[in-house]
Amino acid sequence: MLDLVLRKQEVLEENWVEKVIPKLVDEILKNYEKYDSLNYLEGKDLPSKDIVIDVLEHLLTILFPGYYGKRQIIISNIRSFLNNTLNLITDKFVWEIDRSLKYICRKIETCPEDVCIRRSQLVVKEFLEQLPTIRVYLSLS
Repeated sequence: MLDLVLRKQEVLEENWVEKVIPKLVDEILKNYEKYDSLNYLEGKDLPSKDIVIDVLEHLLTILFPGYYGKRQIIISNIRSFLNNTLNLITDKFVWEIDRSLKYICRKIETCPEDVCIRRSQLVVKEFLEQLPTIRVYLSLS
């Protein structure tokens, strides 16, 4: 192994870090500009990972009551639990989808001002209405 390492020796210039790093920074910055869809700089109009995870955890408590969640669900308060959880999910989910759509709109710069919020509300409504069907499919597996 040492032979391999010694055979591949290259002579490095003195102060190579000071010479190489600035050039590398310039190349990476150009790459950031060209492939900006990979960036999450300033987090503008992109969904929050923490909020998406929170929404998913709430969805799991609806899909599998009693198995997931931070509090115990009692049959006598299940209606209240579902109402509160669905309202919470709706608010957060609409907000995160709206942010995602605005990110797309910002790229094309031709969207009317309220199109993203209306579309996000429709997406959330259609998704949440499928929860009973999703539970049916889950029960079959």
